[in-house]
Amino acid sequence: MEITEKKYNIAVLGGDIRQKTVTQILRNRGHIIKTCNKFCAANEEEFTGAAEAVKSSQIIILPLPATGDNVHLTCAPVSGNRECEQPDISIYDLIRNNCNNEKKYILGGKLPALFSGIAEKNGYDVTDYFLSETLQLKNALPTAEGALMTCMENLRKTIRGSRFAILGYGRIGKILAGIIKNLGGQATIFARRDETLESAADMGFCTFKLQPKENLSYCREFASVLNGCDAIFNTVPSIIVGRATLEHIERRPIFIELASAPGGFDTEAARDTGHKIIFAPSLPGRYAPESAGQYISDEVIYIMSQKGIFL
Repeated sequence: MEITEKKYNIAVLGGDIRQKTVTQILRNRGHIIKTCNKFCAANEEEFTGAAEAVKSSQIIILPLPATGDNVHLTCAPVSGNRECEQPDISIYDLIRNNCNNEKKYILGGKLPALFSGIAEKNGYDVTDYFLSETLQLKNALPTAEGALMTCMENLRKTIRGSRFAILGYGRIGKILAGIIKNLGGQATIFARRDETLESAADMGFCTFKLQPKENLSYCREFASVLNGCDAIFNTVPSIIVGRATLEHIERRPIFIELASAPGGFDTEAARDTGHKIIFAPSLPGRYAPESAGQYISDEVIYIMSQKGIFL
């Protein structure tokens, strides 16, 4: 067991395997854990109400995302574990009153700006750990692996010999393309910037230049390339495959959406043209939650060290 020089009271709120991993790591480092979730608690002393956990702790760690509706704490139940299900908890109710005016720290993922503003006015030091480039780079791997697993569950073919389209060549796109290549599949990279396409071509991938505006000639060419693919992955949070393109895709490739809203596919047009989109959000937490929890712990420990607190 790794013991730190100073023990801190730490509230780990929210409920999935990532948060459970966070509690285990911090507990093993000698800290006193408070949680509103029996699933994460090692004993009865750790399990308290959410408000009590915040009140009695110097550091509050919220999940990723902290809230799914900009109001309530994310408390996703784990299949078969009823103890993980909790009543709605408002993240705003947790931080409205900092009665002791002591220095408290809140760390969470995808924190709403309104929440951060209110918390800071009430004396909390607030950090959104999801903004860390390091964390996002780490999360790209389980996202890419989870995306490929999602594809394999629906493809009915081996990756080897299959053809794939990857819209966007950022953190996730690069890793996904590399895995597909190593498994014997063929990936075509779609991007708007010439330097991005050149980078992908240097790695041996086929490329296609996306245009900012659709016209009939471009849509037909775009659709003809997508027609040759077995699956299409989107990593860009902007509509790329619109109605005119979808209407010219004659085959039924698998569309897998990895980006946040609005995503890269026109969902209404896809429905009208008979194309099915598989939405695959939060893959690190679904596909590799223990690894994702370790990544969050690493980032929290680093952030606090930058503030002079060594966990």
